[in-house]
Amino acid sequence: MRLVTEKQPSQTTARKVSICYGLLCVVVLLAFAATAGAQNVTQLNVPTTTQLWAGTQDWNQFGLSSVTNPTAGVILAGTAPSQFTNGTPDPITGLFACQQPGATAPCNPVRHLWYGDASNGLCRIDPEVDDPDMTEPSPGIGKFNNIERTCIGFIQAGGFAPQQLTYDALHHIIYAADIPRTANGIIRVLYDPSGDGGQGATDPIHVVSLMGAQGTRNAAGGCPAITDPRTGAVPVQMFAATLGPDGNLYVGWARDGAIARIPHPDTFDPNSDADCASIDVPIFASDARLGAGGAAGHTFGLAWIGHTLFGADNISPWFKDNADQCFTAANGFNRCGPVQGIGTEILGTFAPGPQAGIVSDFTYNGPDTSYPGNALFASSLGSTVRVGNASDVNNMIVTPQFGGAFCFITGVSVDTSNLANETVYIGSDCTQGSINGAGAVWKITPQPPAGAPPAVPGSVTASNSTPPGTPATGSATVAWIPSSNGQALTGFVVRTVLASDGVTQPVPDFVVNPGGNGVPPNAALITGLPLGTAVQFQVASSNSFGTSQFSVLSAPFTPFIPTAPSQPQGVVATAGNKSAQVAWSAPASNGGLPVTSYTITAQLNGTTPVANLTVSGSTTGVNFTGLTNGSLYNFVVFATNAAGASAASLPSNAVTPSAPNIQDIAVGITGPSSINAGSFVTFAITVTNLGPGDAPNVTLADSLTGNFVSANTTQGACGVSGAQFNCTFGGMLAGSSLTVNLTEAIGSSAMTNTATATLRDLSGNVLNQDPSLANNTASKTVNINSGTNNVSADIQITGSAQNGGPSVGASDLFTWQVKNSTGNANAPNVSFEAILPISFTLVPGSLSANQGAGCSVSPATPTQGQTLDCLTSSLPGGQTMIVTYNVTTSVAGTFGTTGKTTSGATDTQPSNNSFSVNIQPK
Repeated sequence: MRLVTEKQPSQTTARKVSICYGLLCVVVLLAFAATAGAQNVTQLNVPTTTQLWAGTQDWNQFGLSSVTNPTAGVILAGTAPSQFTNGTPDPITGLFACQQPGATAPCNPVRHLWYGDASNGLCRIDPEVDDPDMTEPSPGIGKFNNIERTCIGFIQAGGFAPQQLTYDALHHIIYAADIPRTANGIIRVLYDPSGDGGQGATDPIHVVSLMGAQGTRNAAGGCPAITDPRTGAVPVQMFAATLGPDGNLYVGWARDGAIARIPHPDTFDPNSDADCASIDVPIFASDARLGAGGAAGHTFGLAWIGHTLFGADNISPWFKDNADQCFTAANGFNRCGPVQGIGTEILGTFAPGPQAGIVSDFTYNGPDTSYPGNALFASSLGSTVRVGNASDVNNMIVTPQFGGAFCFITGVSVDTSNLANETVYIGSDCTQGSINGAGAVWKITPQPPAGAPPAVPGSVTASNSTPPGTPATGSATVAWIPSSNGQALTGFVVRTVLASDGVTQPVPDFVVNPGGNGVPPNAALITGLPLGTAVQFQVASSNSFGTSQFSVLSAPFTPFIPTAPSQPQGVVATAGNKSAQVAWSAPASNGGLPVTSYTITAQLNGTTPVANLTVSGSTTGVNFTGLTNGSLYNFVVFATNAAGASAASLPSNAVTPSAPNIQDIAVGITGPSSINAGSFVTFAITVTNLGPGDAPNVTLADSLTGNFVSANTTQGACGVSGAQFNCTFGGMLAGSSLTVNLTEAIGSSAMTNTATATLRDLSGNVLNQDPSLANNTASKTVNINSGTNNVSADIQITGSAQNGGPSVGASDLFTWQVKNSTGNANAPNVSFEAILPISFTLVPGSLSANQGAGCSVSPATPTQGQTLDCLTSSLPGGQTMIVTYNVTTSVAGTFGTTGKTTSGATDTQPSNNSFSVNIQPK
């Protein structure tokens, strides 16, 4: 155990700090001052007790444990009673007082730290965090340890090494960013508080990858990774994940400044292309000082304080106010951050290059759902800075080197059970994860000063509320942010005064007591306010030593009784095909509360309601579908807020939906450009109804120029009579397509195939209402190969690497397959070529090929690596030339090798003559 007391200088000081992460080092000047730009920083002396809690203090001296590279975790409650926070159990029954018959207070549940471990995956640490006994089982080894049977070390896509964890307490879901760069991506894990006998357990079966780390779906079915809109490149190495106040999941990469947003992550379906397409990049990290490309910005952690997002980049922390509005209608769909969109702000005053991450005490859906967070913990590789009052970047309270110095910090976890004096768990690993079991977790407990009342709260605000009582009373929701001075916090007092004199109290003081979780909420509903009279609010904090001074007064607030909105205005309808476009204007009055939704009712023949459609309160127009063509409709709209629904609007104009009687039929045809004499040739004929109306009947006519072999169609029926090929498809919906595959035998001369589609009625009569007859006919000419060596063949190439993520310096085997997929032609002079990246070195003697091919190696140049070539004089139809070689890599990153093939034949499908294989050395 070590007691660390940090005494901070009162004058401005500066120190130069050199920080390295992997191969990246930066030198920054860290300044602490009473005022740094617009950021006013107060330093607070907070003595702390730092104890080895789990893992090993020094693996060289005390041996290895089972903790490796511990990352930012979460403290989760089970359902079993805590053995340490419920008093002493009855010696006879073994029950706690909270378990006795008639007990009114619930038992305090057992709590455990869950964290990401580089060698074990997502793990639980036992015993519970509330165990006060820190006795080490052997010197230098923490009492606590991960429980291997609780760990999830693998999922469908491979090994699981979680980084920053974030937790949704309402839905019991853990989210994690997985550091392997070729595998899992963002992971969703279900947590069962009652599992493992009430200790809490994760579900190892229903583990879902929401988004992988590559440009295609991963082995677990995760969506393709987003691309950085600035560069088009896929970011590398997921590192940060945090739930925002909007309920969306925000994701950051250690080697890219793009911040992705995954909407509704609890129900997000990675198998849905629509859900995958909904992932966007609303924010860029603010470290644009490294340039505008993919290296601009790093994200080693993300943390919310209310609606402000804080990030840890390579040089200093940054923040963005109202970040949950970025790239939404609220900010005009602008991205936030450097290079593109609305800027973010650098926080250079309290922590340099927090490459070990940044976390906050914000909790999404619990344990205190009304608490937006107030404290940040930003970590460089050697120390952690605690920042109080973080929601006010102009008046932050900073404690540098919180808990002392550490060899290599890998993550910080916050215990939010005491918001006035939060315990944190700092993970470290002096080997940076290179040796399994060399990690440690340290428990940092702030030592409160001599007992005194808590600090004065700040940022008091008031907003109108739906009255819980009679229309004779007004009400307001008052919210504030607690300020930390290291003292316990047991409640608040809310005082109401008249704005006219700032003294008279129209209602008694309101006392805010702790909730069921022991934490007093930082918001209260104040009732009985005088209607139409401006009031102000101030808040004081309290504990067993007394009550603080009252805060600064809030802005004036005038209570009134909210009502339902007035009726929406100006409803207008426009008929469509089985639909109608309905638009309206917002109500003249919202009743004092925001309009939360609109309900549109379709009325048949102006009187009979037949369908309803509800949309959000920010919408004033909708496409009302599911109507019947030929029927008469009008529409009325209702507006709803928290107080109720408005009266119906005046009816819209009456409209009759109908299908447009215009159908544009188009034909396309594809086939090979040349082929060997006497071969079969297949033409793919596509027929499309471009609309806008449905087509009652469509036919196709094709005059054969070769001998008919076979045909198939995706709709209708086709037949041949002599030299005439015909199809009847029947009706085609607007926007629909069908395909006919027609195979003919070619002779010794070129042939041209022409197909024509015709729009007809149900009786087969031609309809003269196609607006564009020019696209009703299409032709394709196929030539005959001539000469001894001019044969046609489809030469194709594919390849793979044995290891997609080898260690730097390790050997990796590449295998390429060059195939002649044409069964009736020997392709002459088939070649293979690949140019290695500069960081790749061919293992001498490893390049070989079958099929009698000879291979050669050209040396590297200043701009490209070695060039590999293999050539066989003839590759028979249906056979494959296999090329293999081994390479070693010298640099970590993402590197691609493209294999190419050529031949002396006319290639019938040149698009498959090249193939790229990517690996990510690490």
